[in-house]
Amino acid sequence: MITFQDTTGTPVTLSFDLHDFTIPSRHVLVIVKRGDEYLVTKHPTRGIEFPGGKVEQGETLHEAAVREVLEETGVHIHDVQPFAAYQVEGEAPFVKTVFLAQFASEQPFLSQFETTGRQWLRLRDIERHPDKSFYMRDEGMTTMLTELKRRFPIVKSHKIPSPHNDVSIQEVTYHSDDYYVKGWLALPKGEAREAIVYLRGGINQIGKVRQARIAQIASQGFAVFAPHYRGSFGGEGKDEFVGDDRQDAYGAIDILSSLGYDRIHLFAFSRGGIMALWTAIKRPSVTSIVTWGGVSSIYLTYKERVDMRRMMKRIYGGSPNTAAEAFDSRDALQHLDDIHCPVLIIHGELDKNVGFEHATLLEDGLKEKGKQVETRYLKNHHHFVPDPLNREILREALDWMREQ
Repeated sequence: MITFQDTTGTPVTLSFDLHDFTIPSRHVLVIVKRGDEYLVTKHPTRGIEFPGGKVEQGETLHEAAVREVLEETGVHIHDVQPFAAYQVEGEAPFVKTVFLAQFASEQPFLSQFETTGRQWLRLRDIERHPDKSFYMRDEGMTTMLTELKRRFPIVKSHKIPSPHNDVSIQEVTYHSDDYYVKGWLALPKGEAREAIVYLRGGINQIGKVRQARIAQIASQGFAVFAPHYRGSFGGEGKDEFVGDDRQDAYGAIDILSSLGYDRIHLFAFSRGGIMALWTAIKRPSVTSIVTWGGVSSIYLTYKERVDMRRMMKRIYGGSPNTAAEAFDSRDALQHLDDIHCPVLIIHGELDKNVGFEHATLLEDGLKEKGKQVETRYLKNHHHFVPDPLNREILREALDWMREQ
């Protein structure tokens, strides 16, 4: 529940739990979905807005929603479900119920309809539209559009070649903040009951996701989604190396949730390690974490990787001494108390890319907080582990995930 002032200065309370309000609702607002587009009307004076209006005598909220959409736009809807509600204060407070509905069919737009036109727009186009009704510009609408992007994160997808006969791979474009970013979704031919977010290492084209790796994991019965991070593979935005690009990892959880998975694990490699920690911190529903050769401290990365300092200074605005806020905001170790899932740490003791100290710092920090942590430390091994040991450890890690 949030409380804010609308553009007229009137206090408004918004909730996604309709039981939060005691005043009977007599107004409806309807968000109609057709694929990745949403229906808006063009009001002659206010601008674009979602269809809606007052409930008529003897009419249910559901009936009012269906009628208002048809009268204003000529669109027939089905699967009409309550989405949110808000109470507008003032001399005569009232409650408006917001419905989410699916497109069924439409008839040619007629001048007798109650608006001057209808449009189908993507969420981002609605957010950026220059001619929005007053209520489409307030904090409540921003909150509802954000929730829609969380529930329906995928903008578009198409199939790409897979190196494994029993695994299909799709390139997915999805919402992350105000950007369209990309990732790969790998699905086994058989039923996958659990899912994994695969968090890659590197930055931009360095350390990019390999189709063979995610197909290898998916072939063991998992749905796998691997974000490329913003700015890579045609995605919008810029990779901030554990900055706002963390939202790309959180969005990966939304994608797998939208596909019906409730057991979602994180499998991280290299830079992906700290991305996984932040994802578990921000999304407590995560089932487990495997971090393999994973970064745990951004400070330690700056200290040990002299070759990366120039890049980090450019992105962060300086060194740990001159850009302390940028480093501190990326430090996951001070938030380990907010991780509630078991963690398996795999690390080569001779790793020079991500030093072994990253593993011991994370292990000690988790144990200090009383968290469940296991380790698989690899003597005489570096950052990249060759086959057949690599395949063996991967199989063991996936078995460990299933047991959690």
